[in-house]
Amino acid sequence: MLPELELTENEELGYYTTFDELFPSFTPYLQKNSSNRSIEVNFFDTDEETEPSKAQLEAHDFLVANTDQMLETLIQYLKQHEEYFMEFYGPYVETSYERKGYNGRTFTSNNKHGFPVVDEMRDMINYFEIGAIHICNAGTDGVAGIGFTGGCTWDEEHGFGAAFHNSKLLEVGDWNVGNYVSWSPEDEKEIANEFVDFHKLESLTERRKRLAILGEKIEVENLEDFEDFFDWLVAHNMIYGYRNTPVDIEAKEKVVLLNEIKKLAFYGKEIEAIPSSIQLLKNLTSLSFSFNKMDTIPIEICKLTALKSLTISSNQLERIPKQIYMLKNLEFLNLSRNKLQFVTEKIGKLPKLKQLDLSSNQLDQLPKSIIELKHLEKLFLQYNSFTSFPESVVNIHSLKTLNVATNQLTTIPESIAQLQHLEQLDVRFNTLTILPDFALINLPNLKWLQIVVNPFDIEYLEGLKLRIPEGLKTDIDSAISSRKDTLRRQKIEEGKSKTQQELKNTKKQTSQKTNLSNTTKKSTKKWWEFWRK
Repeated sequence: MLPELELTENEELGYYTTFDELFPSFTPYLQKNSSNRSIEVNFFDTDEETEPSKAQLEAHDFLVANTDQMLETLIQYLKQHEEYFMEFYGPYVETSYERKGYNGRTFTSNNKHGFPVVDEMRDMINYFEIGAIHICNAGTDGVAGIGFTGGCTWDEEHGFGAAFHNSKLLEVGDWNVGNYVSWSPEDEKEIANEFVDFHKLESLTERRKRLAILGEKIEVENLEDFEDFFDWLVAHNMIYGYRNTPVDIEAKEKVVLLNEIKKLAFYGKEIEAIPSSIQLLKNLTSLSFSFNKMDTIPIEICKLTALKSLTISSNQLERIPKQIYMLKNLEFLNLSRNKLQFVTEKIGKLPKLKQLDLSSNQLDQLPKSIIELKHLEKLFLQYNSFTSFPESVVNIHSLKTLNVATNQLTTIPESIAQLQHLEQLDVRFNTLTILPDFALINLPNLKWLQIVVNPFDIEYLEGLKLRIPEGLKTDIDSAISSRKDTLRRQKIEEGKSKTQQELKNTKKQTSQKTNLSNTTKKSTKKWWEFWRK
């Protein structure tokens, strides 16, 4: 039976379920507290006006009846290709790092990465997580495909995806595989080609032959620099296919390999500095240095002009170099969890930037140039030190997501109404007592408003609830409940404090009376002794 459908976070019709409901025979193999993890089931190309097609409903029925079998097939595939995944991603390891939160407290962060080797095949489910299942459009044979997507330890950046045609597993790759919207047996070759770089690993013999041929055609002047950087990458286990094998290839073959690299992610490797020769990677489009010890962004990184994504989160960055403007193709910039106190004006010279994450820093203002980011859609400023709303933000008319939670904001300006494309706004954990609710409620595209844990009056919140239009999701019920709970606890604390003060006063009065009585007794004794004399 199909559950009641609603618009999910994917903005399509679907519903939410849990792992143990969909895959009951696998639940005993899950580690503690994992069985209730949520899974989103979506029907592609549906909305409030477009219902799932007949083929999609039939595919859903098949999914519900065969979930265990489908997951079993996926795990068998991973186990069967264990050698490939191990060579490509390296073995599974667990590491721990100490880092400071926004409040200055130190806590331990656990990092799990690499491909696992398990004795019991079903234990594999503890190393990847199915976050969503997509019921896709029908292929040429009238069968709607089913895609699994989620996170995994072996590819933290892209996750994993699995495409099914009924119970047949067509392909396993990154999450894009599970989002492939239309396929049939005739599409299998196209799907395989789409993910050939991800999935098909050359044998070492095949690779050596290819590298030898391409290496002969290479002419470079700074060959030694290429060699040095290649060896540096090998030392950090970053050259796929050479993690567990000796590196005995020729210098020019190393150049070929470096020119093929498009994505690098150094996660928790305690890196403090990067070789200047990183600028040789002219084809690099994605670079990540999360959980390291860098205190600045090397200028050489700013020379990687093909970069589309740059992440340097959870480091010790204190400044952003003005040369950042050189990254003209950058679309995603994540500098969260650092020590930034200001942002360079040059940040506005990134013409293609779509997402900027500056959360968990020490910022209290933004440069005026941020209004020049004409394509910025997502801006994350939570866990900073803003005491007033950064006015320049309201002039970024392309914004769809804005998060200013956990700052010290006292007001949100009426001018926020200029953000006509805004879909999500998070102002939780500030010191707001009122909102420009007329401006917010009339934002035409606002779908999700989060306001909990602000010192609003209960009466104001209840009135605001009545004015919220249908279709705008909010956490106002939680805000009212949280505020009532806060006021109740404050009243209890005030009562305790009053009682403690009264007890203190009573003890003081009792002590004074006791002292007076003792003084009187002593005085009487002296007079008595005087008369005895």
